Amino acid sequence: MTFEAATFAPAALTNSVVSILSSRATAKGLRIVAETDPALPNGLLGDAGRIRQVLINLVSNAIKFTHSGHVTVGTRCLSCDAGSATIEWLVSDSGIGIAADRIASLFSEFTQADNSITRRFGGTGLGLAISKRLVTQMDGTITVESTPVREQPFGCS
Repeated sequence: MTFEAATFAPAALTNSVVSILSSRATAKGLRIVAETDPALPNGLLGDAGRIRQVLINLVSNAIKFTHSGHVTVGTRCLSCDAGSATIEWLVSDSGIGIAADRIASLFSEFTQADNSITRRFGGTGLGLAISKRLVTQMDGTITVESTPVREQPFGCS
């Protein structure tokens, strides 16, 4: 796979992902926001299209598995000097969470945290596998931190 090396604005990229997915979030009654670190460089050299693809996959999943509350897309600068920067994109939500013993397999092709997830929410789990591959090939890392929320069965209050 080849990657483009072009100048892009990381804050604008984050805002565009939020803009693209805001109608989907709003339709579910969710609040979606972008949070940008003021120390973020105005311009980076990299493949904004691939980064956008990963962020859209992650934010789409966050929206899919969040019934109420929020989805936040954060961008922050971990380090920066004259020749390079390390940027972190964070996607957080108030969704159902993932059990710790399921996280390790989350980025495997066609694997979801729980088989009931496929029945209830649809999808194949391929988006996360593609995201991991893209991030790894761009010399980045992708991780998950989660605490599962005990859901009430449908029809109960």
